[in-house]
Amino acid sequence: MQWLGGYLINVVDPTIWFGELIHRIQAEPGLDIATVSGLRYPAEAACIRQVSGYVVQIRRAGFNEADKQDLTERKRDHIQPDAVVLNDGTLVQLRATAELIIKDLEARRSIMGKIYRASTASTTSS
Repeated sequence: MQWLGGYLINVVDPTIWFGELIHRIQAEPGLDIATVSGLRYPAEAACIRQVSGYVVQIRRAGFNEADKQDLTERKRDHIQPDAVVLNDGTLVQLRATAELIIKDLEARRSIMGKIYRASTASTTSS
């Protein structure tokens, strides 16, 4: 499947998957916010930003990254996130951090360049 997805992105349209996903999100009545995961290409990040979205990268120390031998996974390193979540906490703490990011956005506070921490120590941003 990775090969087929990569082929369609390289040959048909670099935003084939995210263009359709965004179209479906925008067609959903009453939807104010959506979380989209699995960005692998810079063009997908650009697609998210074109509709006023943000790219938030979640990092977890010691987490086994995807297969870097696959082209679709190597391109991920070329995506510059708008904000980063350093996650060494629980799922509950990660959710609290996501809620903090949403509150920042709702309050029109910039998340650009921010580093959020979802950890056993605390949920904070800097």
